[in-house]
Amino acid sequence: MKTCPNCKSQCEPGTERCPHCGAALEGPVATGGPALVAGSGRLTEAYSAPTQIALLSAQATLQGEGIPCVADTETMPWYDGLGQVMAGRFGRLLVREEDEDRARQIIEDLQRGGFLPVDT
Repeated sequence: MKTCPNCKSQCEPGTERCPHCGAALEGPVATGGPALVAGSGRLTEAYSAPTQIALLSAQATLQGEGIPCVADTETMPWYDGLGQVMAGRFGRLLVREEDEDRARQIIEDLQRGGFLPVDT
């Protein structure tokens, strides 16, 4: 079984997209905190997102800048935001340690421009 990097649902092997949220299942998947990504180093939090749209927007922007990242959500399928209420955020964006400074600078620029809410 594969674990969706977005909603943490269990997906059948060979599935390319999560049947619950539609996220792509290829590439690195965070499982319970910082993990190794393709042997390139440990992951660290670059952004704590209050909403799903903020998390996905930040992820798309960083990936567009060539920074690999993983969305690690606090939500649980079928609990409609219970994890978000308990954690006080929707999720976090993880990047390789060597990309952390650049990723944080890009996120801060987006926040200053009003394109992303400030970290929770």
